[in-house]
Amino acid sequence: MVSLLGLAARLVQRFGNRIRFSYGPQQWLCWDGRRWKADDRGAIVKLCKQTALAILDEAPSSLSP
Repeated sequence: MVSLLGLAARLVQRFGNRIRFSYGPQQWLCWDGRRWKADDRGAIVKLCKQTALAILDEAPSSLSP
């Protein structure tokens, strides 16, 4: 069973330099190359999906027959 903390750790490992959560306004921020910008387009959700799919892709190779 995969824990939520494990999934969060993977997300940070893959995209931690591009995403932040701001506790003041309670929103996700994305780095646009110049500044941190509020994620108003659902980019974080897409990155989460990419991370989950990457874990699924890795799973068969980590299982022993």
